[in-house]
Amino acid sequence: MPEINLELSGNLDSLMREMIGLRSSQMHGLLRTLSQLLTGEQTIIGVDAARRWLSRYAYLPTSAVWHLLAQRVGPRRMVAPLTATLFEAGSLGRLVATFPEAKFVALKMHPKSHGEAVMAQHGGAAAWLLGALDETVEPAMPEPSEIWQLAEAGLDDLAGLVRAKQIIPVRVEDLVHNTKPTLTRLLKKLDLAAPPRVLAAMQRPESSSFRGRGPFGAQFGGEILTLEALRSQIPSVETLTLEGRAPWRPDGMPLGADIRLSATKAGYR
Repeated sequence: MPEINLELSGNLDSLMREMIGLRSSQMHGLLRTLSQLLTGEQTIIGVDAARRWLSRYAYLPTSAVWHLLAQRVGPRRMVAPLTATLFEAGSLGRLVATFPEAKFVALKMHPKSHGEAVMAQHGGAAAWLLGALDETVEPAMPEPSEIWQLAEAGLDDLAGLVRAKQIIPVRVEDLVHNTKPTLTRLLKKLDLAAPPRVLAAMQRPESSSFRGRGPFGAQFGGEILTLEALRSQIPSVETLTLEGRAPWRPDGMPLGADIRLSATKAGYR
């Protein structure tokens, strides 16, 4: 699935009222999903059908919509990325209440690589929008490592809501640079078999129906890259260090001590 974001509100009506203006793109993943499941394709007409479906069923709790989507894709499992949810305790609570037995693959990334990725997107727009700023300098500047730390805090909140075995940490660097062994371990923890055909399919994320931009009116929802592209963008763990200046800091400041401590616990050095 792309980013569906249903858990960001309690019912469809309030979700659609909240996701306007700058947040309107957070509906794109849901629109693309409904277009695909309702019409079998993602087109302008399909997106229009999705919008009409949302208006018709605006009274539904978002948990009910989640379960309707799960029924549509059954007997397969849904795999949905979570982003904004990690930063909102209420959203996490709604999601866990909807799927109490869900398993959460917690993708970890070195804070320096993560920070560079944030700053590469529209000049660090995500940091500005989330208020991840260093205001001790003049003028204030984006501090993307604060987003990394907020995500870690969100995972700590999640750990208080589910059993330990429901959270499966995976380092992105291991996924892209040591792919097969990492996927094999992941499948085992998900209680899934790992035959060669499954491992081969998992290494082709670009074959997803949700690859690339969506149709007009639902262009976004989550970028899907090839593993080759990810390897070119994400350095291996061995080439990274928590010490020294943060790459995006023109003043040469290093990562904060709290960031380095949390990253060390995740296996980074």
